[in-house]
Amino acid sequence: MIALLWLFPLAVEALPVRGNDPWTVVLCKLSDNNHEPMSHEWVHSISSFFRTLSNGVYTIDRSNVTEWIQIPWSSTDIWKMAEEETGQKSAFAYFDKVKQLCAGWAGSRGIHVNERRIVLLNSELLDGRHHYIFVKYLIIFYAAAVFGRQSGVLISPRLAFSAVLAHEMVHSMNIGHSYSERRRKVFPHGFPGEYGDRFDLMSTANAWMHATRFGWNGPGLAGPHLDYLGWLPQSRMAYFGGNKSEQIVRLSSLSVPHAQTRGLLLLQIPFDRDEPGNVFTVEMRSPHGLDPAILIHKVVRTGDGFYSYLVGHGREDELYEGGEWVRFIDKSTIIRVRVNHFSSPMEATLLVQSTFDPTLCSRDELSVPVVMTSEEKMDGRMGGGKIRKRSIAAPPGLELKMITTRRPPVFSRLHMNVVRVCSSSKRNFSPTDVDRWLAMQQFFTRRSFGQNECSEGRVWRGLDDYDYVCVLPHRVDESRHAVAPRLRFGGCPRGYTRRRAYEADYACVAPSEYALVVSENRAVHRFYKRAAFFNGDDELIRR
Repeated sequence: MIALLWLFPLAVEALPVRGNDPWTVVLCKLSDNNHEPMSHEWVHSISSFFRTLSNGVYTIDRSNVTEWIQIPWSSTDIWKMAEEETGQKSAFAYFDKVKQLCAGWAGSRGIHVNERRIVLLNSELLDGRHHYIFVKYLIIFYAAAVFGRQSGVLISPRLAFSAVLAHEMVHSMNIGHSYSERRRKVFPHGFPGEYGDRFDLMSTANAWMHATRFGWNGPGLAGPHLDYLGWLPQSRMAYFGGNKSEQIVRLSSLSVPHAQTRGLLLLQIPFDRDEPGNVFTVEMRSPHGLDPAILIHKVVRTGDGFYSYLVGHGREDELYEGGEWVRFIDKSTIIRVRVNHFSSPMEATLLVQSTFDPTLCSRDELSVPVVMTSEEKMDGRMGGGKIRKRSIAAPPGLELKMITTRRPPVFSRLHMNVVRVCSSSKRNFSPTDVDRWLAMQQFFTRRSFGQNECSEGRVWRGLDDYDYVCVLPHRVDESRHAVAPRLRFGGCPRGYTRRRAYEADYACVAPSEYALVVSENRAVHRFYKRAAFFNGDDELIRR
């Protein structure tokens, strides 16, 4: 295990999700059923799906698929075992027991079972006594597809198609179901709006899917999910605002490989000065068999994490050529997105406008004048060790101070500036209001943004366009200058080693730089401003 960690310094255990992550697929038959409903080829199609979806950032190469193995227990046996162990007739207890028995039986036969595992069962999970069970995950009558934090994924034959399998695998990456702002109930067991984003894989069973020889395949992931996973290039995302309130934006489709397009892939439009992560996202999609369209999601902080909601306009969930979407945030903030033209099924031109200004006070606040002071130190030595006297007029109420130190003496000069700070109360004004005002002035100066925004004092390392590891600012240039030329026929010069900051990183660096990169990668989750489960009230899954 130690050797593996040293060989691959970037683990996929933390956010964002990057690298190679082998899974084990156990094809499992119950004792009273010899049916084999699917082939190895169907399972291997998932590997290609994830490589395409993540643009090669995340792969499941070296995954293994078992032959069909038959366990010596029937469905009735497993129900009894689960009930005896938990003391109740629980669907999840039954699911977990099936996964435990199938994976354990494969392991006892000498088959290597990875920590990330999928059990594909040859029979539906519920018998005639359980026509419908109210659970969080996707269960439709006798068919089920579930993900458990400890036991992995289980899928029964009626839901054994590519989109469902990929959907459950993405749950293991700390993402819940997708939502629509319309708040309609799609399934009786779901929350209002849950499964409401038909352009997103995490609304499978209600999403726009198309038939393939491997079963129904899904529409891919929405922009906020791709941002969260780190599967979008940094140079092709933008945080709208600052000195631009109106702009023509060229947007490219998320439905095709990034190398085939040149425009922005995700535009984020902020609307909340107190939470820069609260944004409207704008993306282009061209799903299989459908016309290209523009989608808008609202990403908002809820509790410790964020939820994204597909935002509709009128009766539609998407914008087509000539369409316009307008949202009034308050009296001073209006956001407008207009689709000017689709130049191809992969490119669109938009007009984007926003009057959002984080420095403005809201109608419930007072604009309070505050004296801001800053201190300038002056070395008393002016040549020959003599002190040149200066006439410095101190502002009213302030005095010029001389700081007693070792020679030469150091003087301090105070500068005064009057600013107007937003406060909810003129009487209870506090230093916290000033700190908040300072943060509002720097709202658009941050060097990282979105779901992988770095904590204060850190920036993206950016060794490539998908490198979202947060480091101290000096490490950005330092890590680039530490690279040595590779030998003519490949390989690194003597005394250097392959850096492996990510799977496809072949740069040559000194052992000390390599060790530093390993350390930065292992600490990746510690320096994100918003490291939390996305679209769900759950804890992060770490390995």
